[in-house]
Amino acid sequence: MGGRAGWGWFVPFVNLVRPRRIMAEIWDASRLTGDPDRQGIVNFWWAFWILRLAVDRLASSASSKAETADALQDAALQALFADAVDIVSAALAIAVVVRLTRMQDRKAHAGPALAGV
Repeated sequence: MGGRAGWGWFVPFVNLVRPRRIMAEIWDASRLTGDPDRQGIVNFWWAFWILRLAVDRLASSASSKAETADALQDAALQALFADAVDIVSAALAIAVVVRLTRMQDRKAHAGPALAGV
């Protein structure tokens, strides 16, 4: 899985779905047996990550096509919005990592009997 996981970030279209699948697999492996399967934060992170890609591309396109002061101002506002979405996406990624770390710590301390290993 190591090679597929790495290339999944770079191959077109695969790079839009593979990161979420990898994170979901890690999330499921980190849960204790019997814990509810709540991947909401993973889905929220992934949605903002995809949104970030889209708004960044739109802002970049607007910036490269801008020829007037008004168009440059609009492009700058789009870039500002893209940056805001990027910040939210990064904050969600941090939240996912913190939550996963806690889940894995709980699972490690639970031992093999409760962890479902």
